[in-house]
This record gives sequence, C-alpha cells and structure tokens, in this order.
Amino acid sequence: MPRFSVSQGGASLLSDALEIIDQPRVRAIVAPGFLTRLRELNALEPTGWRHHFNGEDRSGAGRLPVATPRLSGGLELVLRRFHHGGLFAGLFNDKLMSPARIFREFRIHHALAERGAPVPRPAFAVAHRSGALWTGGIATVRVAGAVEAGAFLRAHPAGPAVRGAAAAVGDALRRFHDAGGRHADLHIGNILLCESAPAKAVILDLDQARDGAPPSNGRRAKEIGRLHRSLYKRRLRPHPVDPPAIACFWEAYTADAPEGLRDLQRRLHAQALRIAIHRAGYALGPGSRTG
Repeated sequence: MPRFSVSQGGASLLSDALEIIDQPRVRAIVAPGFLTRLRELNALEPTGWRHHFNGEDRSGAGRLPVATPRLSGGLELVLRRFHHGGLFAGLFNDKLMSPARIFREFRIHHALAERGAPVPRPAFAVAHRSGALWTGGIATVRVAGAVEAGAFLRAHPAGPAVRGAAAAVGDALRRFHDAGGRHADLHIGNILLCESAPAKAVILDLDQARDGAPPSNGRRAKEIGRLHRSLYKRRLRPHPVDPPAIACFWEAYTADAPEGLRDLQRRLHAQALRIAIHRAGYALGPGSRTG
C-alpha cells in the first residue's frame, strides 16, 4: 500500500500519484484526474457530500447507501457512503472513530485496479470530522451498462445468458484473486454484470478486503463457497448453480491455470456440508425471501 507524506492544511502529491488533502475537519485521498471532480461535487464540505444522498439509491451493492451524480462532460460517479452493518448498524450508523477504515479500503481498491483486477475505477475517498467522530465514503466511476448480478437473475434470463454470466463471474473472480485480492464479503449482491458480448463482471464493496500475494487455494475456496451460499440465500431462479452454469464458471476460473489451482475444486468439497446446512436454513428461515 502507498505511504504518504501529509501536508497540513492543503493537498500534497503522493509517491504513487495519489493526492491527499489533510485539513482540520476533512481528509481526502484522490486518484489522478479526479481532484477537480471532488471539488465539482463540493464533497469536501459535509453538507455538500450529504446533499448527494438526498433520495439516495439503495439498489446498489451490499449495505452501502449509494448516490450517482452526473458531472460535467457526462462522467458519472458512484458515491458510496460508509455505513456500519450487522450489530453496529443501529449503534453507530455511519460514524467512525477515525477515517482509517475508509482510506484503507480506497488504497486497496486503487492498488487492485492498478494490477488489473476487475473493480470499478476508484476516484476519491473523503472523510468529515464532527466532534470526535468521522463520516465519509468512497467514489468510483460508474460502470456503464452494468446491472447487479442478483437483479440480472431475477429478470429470468435464458439459459445461454446465465451460462455467459457464470463464465464472466468465474473469469472476474480469478483475475481478482490473481491480482492479490481477498474479499471479506463476497456474495451475489457485490457483483456487477455487463451484458456485453462476451459478458463481463465487476467486483464491488472492498470494505475490509485485503491485498497482497495471490490467496491460497483454501482462501479461494472459502470465498467461492460464500458466493455459492448467497445464491441459495436469495432463492434466485434460474439458478446459476445448475450444472451447465457451474461448468462455465469453472472453465473460466481455471482457464490456463497451473496444476495447483486445479486442486481448488476438490477443496470445495469441504464447503459442501456447510452449503447444505445453510441451504436448509435459508429454505426454512423467514429471512430467506429477500434478494
């Protein structure tokens, strides 16, 4: 990850061409070419940042509130406001003790994008201080023509389209892992599909993700197993874990793979019991109805 030298009160150039803004009540990290966009959105002002989330779009991935402003020249950004999930959601809402978590996500996002991982192009991260706490989020370039993978499946696409999507996800996830990515919460809601020919997939929501050397087969199997379980949890039809789609996923994920990576499918057998238990729970539980 990049290390920076911070200049109090202004903007300074980082060693990897990122810029940092460090002022008493606002901090930001900005990718090359996006400093004017940050200012165009008035995102350095707390009220300017929050303004974009009035009537926010909650159809985005995961738990993160989303805004999609259009800027001059037709550029569209996706603003994702940090928001706690799980047990902390009701206690802390969008508050953090420090902006470190937001900036860590941005640095990992930027590093993976630089290595060719299929993630949206990162634009900037911004955090605002209010008293002892911080709020903020991350901006990325909107992926044109993309739909959330769950929404794609709920539209009941034909079999060939499902198999094409499965291959796209297999290819994207392989490239994400090979670039050193480790996703903390890989599920169907954190994948975008571009219905091009051939289809392409993009991986979202890198909060608490990690980067470094390519992950082990055990880690890859764990993430693929989690993705698999999410398909049952959301009761998606036509089901992308049907045999033809599975074959397309694996053909794409293991294309030109070294022999060691081909051991991955055998490692997934250890996930089979867990998947079966979760599948039964999703079928019986009241929370299994939503996507």
